[in-house]
Amino acid sequence: MTMLPRSGNTRYMTLSKPHSPVRAWRRGAAFKQKEIARLLGLRSISQLSRIEQGKRVPGLSLAIGLEVLTGMSLEEIIEPYYEAVEEETLARVTNMLMQLEASTHAASVLKVRHLRSCQDRVLTRIRNQ
Repeated sequence: MTMLPRSGNTRYMTLSKPHSPVRAWRRGAAFKQKEIARLLGLRSISQLSRIEQGKRVPGLSLAIGLEVLTGMSLEEIIEPYYEAVEEETLARVTNMLMQLEASTHAASVLKVRHLRSCQDRVLTRIRNQ
């Protein structure tokens, strides 16, 4: 299992099946990590190496750079991380829902409606896979 940093803190979440289409593309195109790192504006190959190993989620600007270089879609680049991030977000949604559901305050009612809609979208997407 690979450990991925959670957004906004230093805890980690696990990614059960790391797979990097970036590494496969780079090797197929005969580029060295150092060359791709330079094209992406990275100071060292370690960031690229962690992305290729599935240990780091590329930030938006880096993912866009990878899209430009590889011709892959952003969806293809981030797909290995999507499910883990989705599960983590859904867990936080569920926790907030439990905190808000007892409130009758208008803002809380609106938030609950939005969070339930979020849950429904995710569950529908999972069922339709």
